[in-house]
Amino acid sequence: GASHEGRPIIHFLRREFTPFNVDPTAILGLDVIIGPGTNIGKGAKIASGVKIGAGCDIEKNADLRTGTIIGNFTRVQENATIEESEIGAYSYINKEAFIFNTSIGFCASIASNASIGSRRYEAPDQANWRVHIGEHFGVGERVQIGKGCEIGNDVFIQANVSVQAFTVIRDNVQIAEGNYELPR
Repeated sequence: GASHEGRPIIHFLRREFTPFNVDPTAILGLDVIIGPGTNIGKGAKIASGVKIGAGCDIEKNADLRTGTIIGNFTRVQENATIEESEIGAYSYINKEAFIFNTSIGFCASIASNASIGSRRYEAPDQANWRVHIGEHFGVGERVQIGKGCEIGNDVFIQANVSVQAFTVIRDNVQIAEGNYELPR
């Protein structure tokens, strides 16, 4: 990627200058795309090639790793980690959530300490490791969703539920809170 005197070049989604705010303590890789009106908080880490839409808030110490795309008007709270994932517009990723190798449609709400997907090196022999989640999706605190799951639109999973790898959940489903595993 191109740089000027060792500093990353930030691309704009529009040709004319549109203000956005990057805290001076944030660390940005090369070729990061930041949309107009987006705020990048203190200590946030944005890897090379990450794309962040317009009007987003990336809060303190958020970690957006390689292969991440954040849709417009999405909020990523402090200490959340997102890697090789696409998050749809108008979504809310709460603090300390972990999202790996996942595609999520628009209007998602991910609660604190939720974990979705698995890192690629944790599933190297799996052809279908990516998690696919539809629109209007929500999960409660401490929900775990394994690799390769397919989850439809308008699904809400309450707190403390573990969804095993490769599970399919159809549209319009609500899963009650509990300390149990949802079988495949």
